[in-house]
Amino acid sequence: MLRRLVALALLFAIAFAPSARAQSQRFSLDLARQLVGVSGPRFSPDGKTIAFTVSRPNYTDDRTETELYAVDVATGHVRQLTFERRSVSEPHFAPDGKSLAFLAPDTSGKTQVWLMPMGGGDARRLTHSKTDVAHYSWRPDGGAVAYATEDEETKKEGEAKNIATVDMGDQDIFLRSAIRPQHIWIQPLEGEAKRVTSGTWSLELVLPPGSPPSHLSWSPDGKQIAFARVPVPQTGRFDSVSVQVVDVASGAIHSLTGASRFNNNPEWAPDGKSILYVQPRDGRGDLGWTNEIYVAPPAGGEGKSLTRALENAAGVTKIP
Repeated sequence: MLRRLVALALLFAIAFAPSARAQSQRFSLDLARQLVGVSGPRFSPDGKTIAFTVSRPNYTDDRTETELYAVDVATGHVRQLTFERRSVSEPHFAPDGKSLAFLAPDTSGKTQVWLMPMGGGDARRLTHSKTDVAHYSWRPDGGAVAYATEDEETKKEGEAKNIATVDMGDQDIFLRSAIRPQHIWIQPLEGEAKRVTSGTWSLELVLPPGSPPSHLSWSPDGKQIAFARVPVPQTGRFDSVSVQVVDVASGAIHSLTGASRFNNNPEWAPDGKSILYVQPRDGRGDLGWTNEIYVAPPAGGEGKSLTRALENAAGVTKIP
């Protein structure tokens, strides 16, 4: 958490350092057009570099464009890593620090995981998902990534091709098309992707402008993944989200605590002996709840609060 705060402080200092000219000007619409957004800072494993994204408004095409940058921690030197990709997000260094992964659209417009060598060279597409990759996580040995992606739309046959009706759900007033379940896939650095989970249930998903959904957390030995699950593919279903653990080899899934609601953001402990997760105090989802960090054994069992003594009125939203 401290490293992330340091990274954010450094990036904001770089992005918003006032020039002599800017100090002498009043704020105006012209100056507002020059504002940029800085987000997603990630330290390299050796702590010498921070990768991050910079967003700029494109008023001509009425869109925001985001590219990938890196800053040298010691010198503050900033260099741009991607050009004309326009929609880059989620940079993550490989565990060995030799490459940097990020999300960006391919030529068909589908968001994929890309891999850029830090020693120089073009980025290559790592995933070939038929639907957008929502988020991803490096396996601890760096040999693969786990990623979340929506199921493909079921192909219609015969007369069904001409039927355009849809089932109305709880959240369809906010949507233009139905949300399909998201599931876990594994993509090795070389070779074909492997599907790990399936079903009518879904990984936790949150549509903008909500907070990001729970990420995929690998066990240190790379054999299991902890994730947040919801029974139906609907956004923001914190009242029915639970933490589950999947065995990558077999696809077998078990519940971490047996709870079926208000558990999310799992994070595997470095020694592999426990999993941390976020839950409202005493499992109550009342208005004004205080979230706490709990811990439970990976094989399953009752969770225990680690932050009860802090009396944090604001609560916890995510485990760093």
